[in-house]
Amino acid sequence: MTALTAIIQKTHTWRKFSLHERYLLLQALILLPLIHLSLNLWEFKRTYSLLRNIAVFSWMQYGINLTPSPLLNKGARGGLNCVTNLSENCYTGNREQVTGNGDSISSQIFITANTVKIAAKYYKWATCLRKSLALWFLLHRQGIATELQIGTRFDEGEFQAHAWVEYQGYVIGDRSQVKQNFASFENLNSNLTTGLATEIELLLCCNNIHTDTTASKPIESLLQKDIDWSYLLKQACQQGVFLLLYQNLIKYYPESIPKEIQPQLQAYCQIKTARNLFLSKKLCQILELFENNNIKVIPFKGAVLAASAYQNLTKREFCDIDLIIKQEDFTRVQDILTSQNYQLRSQLQPWGQDFTNQDDSIHIDVHWQLAPSCFPYRVDFEKLWQRCETVSILNQQVINLSTEDSLLILCLQVVKDAHFRQEKLKQVYDIAQLINNSRLNWKLVIQRARDLGSERLLLFGLAIANRLLQVEIPEELQQNIEKDLIVKLYLNQVVKQLFSQNNKQSKLFGIFERGFIQGLYGFMLRVLILLERSNFLGKRNRYLVGHLFSYIFKPNSNDLKYVSLPGLLYILYYLVRPIRLGLKFLNPSQKVSGG
Repeated sequence: MTALTAIIQKTHTWRKFSLHERYLLLQALILLPLIHLSLNLWEFKRTYSLLRNIAVFSWMQYGINLTPSPLLNKGARGGLNCVTNLSENCYTGNREQVTGNGDSISSQIFITANTVKIAAKYYKWATCLRKSLALWFLLHRQGIATELQIGTRFDEGEFQAHAWVEYQGYVIGDRSQVKQNFASFENLNSNLTTGLATEIELLLCCNNIHTDTTASKPIESLLQKDIDWSYLLKQACQQGVFLLLYQNLIKYYPESIPKEIQPQLQAYCQIKTARNLFLSKKLCQILELFENNNIKVIPFKGAVLAASAYQNLTKREFCDIDLIIKQEDFTRVQDILTSQNYQLRSQLQPWGQDFTNQDDSIHIDVHWQLAPSCFPYRVDFEKLWQRCETVSILNQQVINLSTEDSLLILCLQVVKDAHFRQEKLKQVYDIAQLINNSRLNWKLVIQRARDLGSERLLLFGLAIANRLLQVEIPEELQQNIEKDLIVKLYLNQVVKQLFSQNNKQSKLFGIFERGFIQGLYGFMLRVLILLERSNFLGKRNRYLVGHLFSYIFKPNSNDLKYVSLPGLLYILYYLVRPIRLGLKFLNPSQKVSGG
């Protein structure tokens, strides 16, 4: 009876609405899910721009003149009171109080705000941003010029954000106090990074501090604000950019660092610097060892990247030694490292093997490939070797990848680590530093990317460096980024999760921890960014399908804990895993753990 009573009441309410109100309510009921979907698929900026363009098209199509209403210019006190009361009345539903003066503009505003409020009751996910976008759009469609506002505040140490709509400076459909409680952004059309914490903005600005004097003004402005040094340094360490941040600040803005923490920071910097120099010396010794045994080895990342891209061994953090070899040389490489008291650090992978010394102070990662087979990059060692250059490390000439090959590999690395949810700002810094401090042959870069089938990886790496660090890239590549929807969507998602404070899981299915819809969306983007478009049924796409299926069906420790099966029935865990994940997805109150 309760459900039937509710249906009858809603039917009576529907009959009381005028045709115009019914039309607005239907629009709001349809518009809210579309806005919700758009915000999940794209960033806010794109959704906002799309709605604005549709509204502009409506004005052009129907000849609407979108000019400010003369309501506040009449000098009529009743009109002024009407608008100032809109915020509270939209909550109380006191329709007569608003429309009693016969003003058509205020009546339109009230009815639209009320219909959006009613429609939002049917959607649990209808947040203030979704409701405000719908209200702002519907009013613009009617020729009423309103402004969408988004504000932030810190309440008892917690960061909060809120969205609302204003008409000629007055709040619509929300409580009037929001303007006092939240500081609104000045420009909603700004870069996606607008609204990031001051500490994150400072990390991004410090990339070019020693090469770009124009970066000094925003840095000086940021340093005038209340910096949470604990959070800043924590992020710098997590993102792998502590050395560059600290050394640039201590050189150009020493007075900005609180005196009480300077000794600890200096000591930490000295430890990391000593570690870099120690690994650099060890790299030179290992390369000499392989050369004496007539084994070709190409070092990459680590010390050679610090020396070539950063032009300083003490500005880029690294913790291991990465080497590229020919796969057929692996047995000899293993024998040589074993003879030097190195031992296997993990199980043999299809693309390489890790070694460590006895006290676990030196890690050597040996690669003959740089990513799983589903990634669009295959190492051709002989070609890489022929194009190699040299770089000076500790007064010794060391072999290094060509600048063009280094850029392609760095772009591969940032996509690969984002795929496994291990992305760091350091990888974006690497791309930026290489571009800023090198003379790249862009035609060669583009051609090699096409030959390898990794053009989309190149576009993504350049796009994230351009988005976060304003790195200049050729116009042709910029246009290709704008045309590639998958790159843009994936870019938005990775930037969003790069500075997330949630604990990351290094499994692909960790993306489902925020819900099934968002997880499925992220999963599909990871598939599409790697998909080979020119040969849909090709070998690499088949590898990609196998790679993804292994995550769906291959058991992990969480599956073993979920149900206990005897060893003879271990194969049943391949069925337990998809069932367990499915139950998690059906129950959004629980988090998907373990991937």
